[in-house]
Amino acid sequence: MALTLTLTTKVDPANPASGILSLAVGVAVARAIEFVCAPCRIALKWPNDLCSGWLVDPAGRERHFQKLGGILIESTAPRRDVAVIGIGLNLEHVPSLRDGSATPPGSLSGLTGRPVHRPELLAAVLESLSQAVEELFDDPGPLMTEYRSRCLLIGSTVTLRQNATVVQGRCTGISDDGALEILCDGRRRTFRSGEVSQVRPG
Repeated sequence: MALTLTLTTKVDPANPASGILSLAVGVAVARAIEFVCAPCRIALKWPNDLCSGWLVDPAGRERHFQKLGGILIESTAPRRDVAVIGIGLNLEHVPSLRDGSATPPGSLSGLTGRPVHRPELLAAVLESLSQAVEELFDDPGPLMTEYRSRCLLIGSTVTLRQNATVVQGRCTGISDDGALEILCDGRRRTFRSGEVSQVRPG
C-alpha cells in the first residue's frame, strides 16, 4: 500500500525561492511523517528522496539507508506561476528494484513496526505543505537550515551521475539555491541536477 498525491501551488517565477520548492516540500513531508510516525526520524537525499536515517546492520559492519518515497516538481506550461507537486510514499508495500545501484526501498510500516493509516498521513502532509510553502516565500533561510540538518549526503562520499558524466567526491553542502556541492579533484563544484547513485558515510 502506498500514498500518492498530486497538487498544485502558486509560485512566483521571479522569486529565487521558487527554485528550491522541491527541497521545501521534502522538509514538509518529513515533518508530517515524523508527526504521524513518532518517534521516527526522516532524512532527505538530494534532490528529491525521503529516506530513513543511516541504519546499522545487526553485526554493526555496514551502514545504509532506505528510500521511503519521492517528490517530483513540474511546471504547467505555459503558466510558469503554477507548480505541480507529486508525492509518493511507501506505506507497507516495498517495490522491487532491478537496478542494484539504486537506493534500496523501504516502507513506513517497516520503519515504525506498526501500520500507518493513509487518511491520517494525508491530512498531516497537506497541513505541513501549506505551512512550508508559506515559510518558503516568507523567509527560506530556516527551511534550508532544516533541509541541511536532514541531508544524508553532507559529509559523505557520493557518486553523481549527470547524463553521461560521472563525478565522485565528498559532499560539502547544499547551496542556498539548492545546488549540491561536491569537493572533487581538489576543487568545489556545484550541481543543480543529477542522480546520486552511491553514498558512503564520512
